[in-house]
Amino acid sequence: MLEIPKPIVVRHVQGRFKTRLGRGFSEAELRKAGISAVEARKLSIRVDPRRQTRLEENVKAIKTWLGGSSKRKSSRKPGGRTKRHPY
Repeated sequence: MLEIPKPIVVRHVQGRFKTRLGRGFSEAELRKAGISAVEARKLSIRVDPRRQTRLEENVKAIKTWLGGSSKRKSSRKPGGRTKRHPY
């Protein structure tokens, strides 16, 4: 099983770009990868609601992890709940 991806954050410091590990993925990165923030948290992917950037490296890391992960549900029932019996 693949390891949960770690987000990369790019900072601009003194005219140069520095990269470091981030606290979590931004909601824009998750949306671009085709997953919601709630579903990401259920899959143990960390989410940082303060981040606004969308880095392609992070989107690619999420997509490859979702492709190799067996945790994600592939078939969903439309409508959510099923109807209960009246008795």
